[in-house]
Amino acid sequence: ALASVSQFPSCVPEDLDASNRLVRVQHKLRAEAEKGSIICLQEVSRSWTGPLHAFFHSVGYTMIVAPYGRYFNDYMGVAMAFPIDPALKLTNAYLDKVADAKRWPLPPKTEESRIVTVYKSLPVIPRIVNACKKFWQELFWGLSQKSEWVMAKERENVM
Repeated sequence: ALASVSQFPSCVPEDLDASNRLVRVQHKLRAEAEKGSIICLQEVSRSWTGPLHAFFHSVGYTMIVAPYGRYFNDYMGVAMAFPIDPALKLTNAYLDKVADAKRWPLPPKTEESRIVTVYKSLPVIPRIVNACKKFWQELFWGLSQKSEWVMAKERENVM
C-alpha cells in the first residue's frame, strides 16, 4: 500500500493500516449515502474495489469503477456510486481514457538542419549511444522538459 510507516513515520501505525482506513472511509461514505448523495471517489485501489462494491450494495447503491493505475499503486482509479433509484436510471456506462477523448494536433513539421542530416548518416553505434543517453535524460529529467500538452496526452487517467 502507499501508506507505509516508513513513508509516514509521524503517523500512528494503526492509522496507516489499510483495513482501518477502509472502515473509516466507509463510515464517512455511509453518512453521504444516507443523504442520497452521488459519490465520486479517486485513488480507489484494486484491493478496495471489492469491499466498496459490497458496501455500496448494502446501502442500496451502484458503483462504477475505472482503474487505470499500475502494479505499484494497486491499479488505483476512480469510482462513482449512486443510489439505486427509479429517478436515477443508468442507461449507459462509458469509460474512456481522458487523453483519448481529445483530438491532438500533429506536431509541426520542421525543416531538417544540416546537423540532423549528418547525424542520420552516422554509423549505427553512435546513434544507439545517443538514443540511450536521451532515454536516461528523459527518465531522470524528462518531466521538466516536456510541455504540458505532451504530459497530458501521456496520462492514463480514465473517467
